[in-house]
Amino acid sequence: MTKERKSRKSATVSEKNTPSVSQEESAQPSHANPDNLGFSPDLIGKLCEELRSPLNLAMELADLLKGSHLTGDQIAGVNVIRNANQSVLDRLNDLSTIAQVEAGKLSLDILDFDLLKLVEHATETSTERALEKGILVTRFVDPAIAPVLKGDSQRLRQILSNLTANTLLYKSHGSIFVKVAPDASEGDESKITFTVTDTGSGLSQQEINWLAQPLHSLSDAGNFQADVVSHIGMRVAKCLIESMGGTFWVTGIAGKGTTIGFTLALATGTDLTERHQILKLLKDKRILFANVEEIQLSILQQFASSYGVRHFAITNVEHVPLALQNATASGDPYMLAVVDLSGDERGKSLEPLLLRLLRQSETPIVFLRDIDDPESEIDTLQYTDQLFMPVKQSDFVSCLVNFLPAATSSSRAHDVLDNDASNASTTERIEKEQVLLVDDNRVNREIAKLLLNKLGYQSTLVTSGAKALEEIAQQNFAFVLIDCMMPDMDGFETARRIREAEKDKNYRHKLIAVTASPREGDEAKAKEAGMDDFIAKPVTADKLSKVIGKWHSF
Repeated sequence: MTKERKSRKSATVSEKNTPSVSQEESAQPSHANPDNLGFSPDLIGKLCEELRSPLNLAMELADLLKGSHLTGDQIAGVNVIRNANQSVLDRLNDLSTIAQVEAGKLSLDILDFDLLKLVEHATETSTERALEKGILVTRFVDPAIAPVLKGDSQRLRQILSNLTANTLLYKSHGSIFVKVAPDASEGDESKITFTVTDTGSGLSQQEINWLAQPLHSLSDAGNFQADVVSHIGMRVAKCLIESMGGTFWVTGIAGKGTTIGFTLALATGTDLTERHQILKLLKDKRILFANVEEIQLSILQQFASSYGVRHFAITNVEHVPLALQNATASGDPYMLAVVDLSGDERGKSLEPLLLRLLRQSETPIVFLRDIDDPESEIDTLQYTDQLFMPVKQSDFVSCLVNFLPAATSSSRAHDVLDNDASNASTTERIEKEQVLLVDDNRVNREIAKLLLNKLGYQSTLVTSGAKALEEIAQQNFAFVLIDCMMPDMDGFETARRIREAEKDKNYRHKLIAVTASPREGDEAKAKEAGMDDFIAKPVTADKLSKVIGKWHSF
């Protein structure tokens, strides 16, 4: 497995990257400077860290509840709780960033990251909120861009999250399109353009100018009654983009839509040659779309075309068997057929035909489903695969790779694409193994225990680094999860002492740092202390499963 290559780069936001303030403006009382309230930026940053802990706990509990047997109304309620907590966490991240800028301590952590996964993750919460409003959010990353880049992934995620959330705030209809495209290449770096475009009412030029103003000018909003929170998010995003050497812009026409964009120069990350080779195998393959709703069809066609996959669409599912047969007879068969089964009435009316198709077809069939579709007789059959609406680009390409010919689609294809399914068998392999959890917070320990039980682990819980050393002296553990922020002996010192104690043992534990802070260089400090990996709160079963799957074979 390729290990992440990482470096740390300090970058203080210089005067050229901060909004200029005239002498007249500087004479006015500032509401953006924390010092005016008697609070230092460092203190505000620490308060943000303290507030994150209970919010992360609520997020973790919500995820646990979603994994249990709930009714549709209960799931909706859990989603409301989760989204509300995520909103507050996002604002805390913004306040923490502002505090770092005020203190002159804004820094960048440079490491390899998967661009497509980052874009989808950063916009996930906004996508869910948009669906509640009936707004479709489409995300597309041009495959011409190297799949792995090098940069500050946490800052980039914060930027995209803020800009998408800001766009959604002003919309009650229309759609949002998040696009990442290549701009130019020079040496080892590539200029990448990120845009968030909406097709709704849009903003006037006056409103766009207002959004670009410094925080202290909020009172000059005039008749534009925007949410102050959104303005902070925009200002933080702009500040981060400029601190990363990028350019930021907003264009729009009232009544027609707005585009928020920025360009960054990012270096290519670790060369994943195998990933490139597998994706190249998709070129000139052929898929059939059947009965797919128009907007969703256009999205899937864009995904397919970007990877060089040929596609054909028909509206009548009854014509699918004949289309598949004719393609096979012509020597140019479809690699799979995608059939839209979303919606209660739509799925029920197609059920008899689909049952026959599943029993007779030799071509793999993939169903498009709504996440809350009720179970039907089709679910009792061994159909090939399914994709949930709205379909993510990463899920679509992973599905295609799954159905490449056996000779080329190795079992490592999932790992190369970082597909979540690659960790599906993890819990079966580690069921009897022990995990040591080191955390001074009782509620944190109990939630972590529930998550570990869900993954099939047996867990031992301790409250301090000293007690962790006592446990490790008695027995070995498959993994040790260590909270970074503990009194007396913090997680970093605990890790160093564990590594020192291991010198007398023929065993090396897998140490994983756990922290409420995704910033402040904790990940770099964890590596320096001898930890193997890093996980930021809120800790979910999915996050734990991915870390376990990543290190279990070592």
